[in-house]
Amino acid sequence: PNVGSGIQALLFEPANQITEIRIKELIIETITNHEKRATVENVSVKSTHDGLGYEITIVFSILGSEKPVKFVSFLKANRG
Repeated sequence: PNVGSGIQALLFEPANQITEIRIKELIIETITNHEKRATVENVSVKSTHDGLGYEITIVFSILGSEKPVKFVSFLKANRG
């Protein structure tokens, strides 16, 4: 199935706190709507100093598991 969040379009918006919040909200919404076995505990989105991407940390728990999972990734804006 197609699962989309719209985050890709935000990578070309100004790298500021508003965009960080929008990305965070989209991550939470996408996981909540499309992965019923996971419960989001925390999402952190921080833009880099050069404004060319975002460091993403997602902490979530899986149904039936006691230990939360921490996922770290980097979203890069390809600006040419």
